[in-house]
Amino acid sequence: MESLTLSRNFLGKFPEWISELEHLEVLDVSDNQLKEIPESIGNLKKLKQLKLQYNKLKKLPDSIGNLFQLEVLFANENLLEALPETIGKLISLKDLVIGNNLIKTIPESIGTMGSLETIDIRENPTQKLPLSILYLKNLRSVFLKGFDENFSSNIVNALRGKKVYIRK
Repeated sequence: MESLTLSRNFLGKFPEWISELEHLEVLDVSDNQLKEIPESIGNLKKLKQLKLQYNKLKKLPDSIGNLFQLEVLFANENLLEALPETIGKLISLKDLVIGNNLIKTIPESIGTMGSLETIDIRENPTQKLPLSILYLKNLRSVFLKGFDENFSSNIVNALRGKKVYIRK
């Protein structure tokens, strides 16, 4: 099985058997009632798309950093308070969508995600962007809606200078 969609199933707990699907490339568990994702998610080494949006997640497991082939991560519309530092290991990730959460800081390790093209962090209580975001050579779009005008203005200006599309 390469793709599994369990969205809109009122799941309150992540089914452990999913972590045994070693050939899975696309997993959609969006729009459920999930409060946590187990560390065993890191076993899905071939995963390219992970859709976790519209749940009740407060954190992502550290093992998410083991998903080296992951290209798309949707974790918006949750209760995430932080991102694990291991997120920086997602070197194939192109799209990181984490808007509408409770994330206060973005880890410095984000600067090692060399394939990242889009980051959506709108509507989070984030105080500043890490300087390491300037190392992202493939970054094309940053979505910041809901932030103060002075929010990391020096970094935002530097990103604009690199022709990165900033949407406020």
